[in-house]
Amino acid sequence: MPSCQHETLHLDVSPHAAEIGFARPSLAKRKAATTASGRASGNTSDHLLLESLFPGPLVLPDDCLAIDPKEPPQSLRSWTMEKLRNPFTPERKTVYVVPTPNIPSGTAFSRTLNRWTLPFVLQAPLKEGCDAPKAKYIRNYLEAFYHPIPVRTLPNMASFVPWTEGKSKPNPKQPPQYIGLQLGDNVTRITTRPCPDETYPRQLNLNDMLDAAIEALPSDAYALVLLTDHDLYEDDDDDFCCGRAYGNSRVAVVSSARYHPLLDEPTGIDREHTWPFSHCDAYVQRLCRDGEEDHEPGGSASTTSSSSSSSSSSSSNPKRRKLTAPQPSPPQPPQEPQHPHDPRHPGPVSAPPDRTTARRACGWRG
Repeated sequence: MPSCQHETLHLDVSPHAAEIGFARPSLAKRKAATTASGRASGNTSDHLLLESLFPGPLVLPDDCLAIDPKEPPQSLRSWTMEKLRNPFTPERKTVYVVPTPNIPSGTAFSRTLNRWTLPFVLQAPLKEGCDAPKAKYIRNYLEAFYHPIPVRTLPNMASFVPWTEGKSKPNPKQPPQYIGLQLGDNVTRITTRPCPDETYPRQLNLNDMLDAAIEALPSDAYALVLLTDHDLYEDDDDDFCCGRAYGNSRVAVVSSARYHPLLDEPTGIDREHTWPFSHCDAYVQRLCRDGEEDHEPGGSASTTSSSSSSSSSSSSNPKRRKLTAPQPSPPQPPQEPQHPHDPRHPGPVSAPPDRTTARRACGWRG
């Protein structure tokens, strides 16, 4: 039986929102933002009911909006009028899901790559029952979310293979610096590195995997998402990155590594209060109190500090790692990663508007 009965719901912003200067738009403005015209009638009762079913962000300590409370919102009208949006056409209307790459079994290479998908906290008795989500579940979710757009899987399309250059042979005692990702007929070199925060043995370079996905994009694809169980990094300063989408290039790469259930306890994930129970009032008040203690002089964490303008997870409080967001008062503007195949602003993979867990966002960079 759960220790918390979730007796009271909290559907508005948290008390922390007012402390950091976050002002929620009025109900009329929020309703207008949901319409294609940008205008709404004076009757807001129907919208108020919807907000009780799909409440807005809580703005808890270290959430994106808490870090940058002045971040401008985006209305539906603004979203639909974006000039660089890919058109949906009869020739390009299918979303493809590429399951996690196969790893040839029975070799030293396969044993090495399989070890890289296991976090160091993994205990032998708990290895069973911790498999990553299957591609069919991801496909089913996308089918429901993007209905009626067709969603297809591309089974057996992706494989990890050894990468050798020239006449040199890999040293079996050293982890490979490069591996190959075969997608269809193409093989792309993927750079690897040790995991800086030692959560996993090794990480794969996200930009290399995006290059591979771009090369393998089917001609009739509206978009393609490549799944992986391996931990990722995008820039040298990252501790990790859960994924990224390049809209103009029609590709996304998403890692399940940081969603591993055995990382919940070390990172302070409260399973009793995952969404929708994150709107439990007792939980919201507790997180606000913890946030105040962390930000007091001599507190246990300084979650708004950053070692770089793009990402950081150096906070000493493991429960509240921040999401990537512009800093409130940095000495220079946040630098966004660039990609040669995508001229548009490369935003992170979309995250749900409400905080559910500290590792929820696919675009979350450590």
